[in-house]
Amino acid sequence: VMAAAFALREPPRREVADIANKQIIGKELFLHISEHKKTLFFLLSALMFQAITFYSFSAWAPTMLVRTYGLSLTEVGMSLGSITIIASILGTIIAGNASDRLILLGYHDGPVRAAMIACVLALPAIVLAPLMESLMLCWILLAVYLFFISSFVTLGLVAVASVATSNLKGQMTAFFALVMMISGIFGPQITAGFTDFIFMDEAKINLSLSITGAISLPIAILFFRLSLPHLRNSVVQIEQSAN
Repeated sequence: VMAAAFALREPPRREVADIANKQIIGKELFLHISEHKKTLFFLLSALMFQAITFYSFSAWAPTMLVRTYGLSLTEVGMSLGSITIIASILGTIIAGNASDRLILLGYHDGPVRAAMIACVLALPAIVLAPLMESLMLCWILLAVYLFFISSFVTLGLVAVASVATSNLKGQMTAFFALVMMISGIFGPQITAGFTDFIFMDEAKINLSLSITGAISLPIAILFFRLSLPHLRNSVVQIEQSAN
């Protein structure tokens, strides 16, 4: 399915009417990625490490709450599900508004700045939440974490789309989805590796979740920071070529 997405043609757009009849295939995408390789390397690396934390939490948080706090899966499902829905919706809306506001203020890298700030604010919450003795404090910190981290897909899509010409936005979105899918595979495995091979104790899944966030989110923040100047240059270059 993913391979087929790369072969899809974009619908005609007015700003690219002169190539409306030209079939866009993988070659154009790879040339575009090569032209903006520094921007996309730093940006996609940041999004990948951010996704590692997100998918690791999504996979192991229920197990952690059962093993660490003695909750039943029913209790975890009701509480964590409610917190996830509310925090994720609010976080995504506010992050989107923050990104739009930054763009209006003249920051071409608005979505990436918003994502970087979200990572900074989510970091202490995901590191501390699994370590809390108080279940209530754990829930509060998890809500804070989900509020800030849940926007990564939305902001990632906007950021990656900004580094694409109009005729390649669809294929760039598919490329972004591929990177996130890979992250979804590795994230939970990394946490499981800490539990099985470092601590060798299933009861310490909380420590594994905390360490996964403590390692991956700072790396994501670093890559986001490194991507900013390259992203600004790419956005300006694409805007100039479209005029």
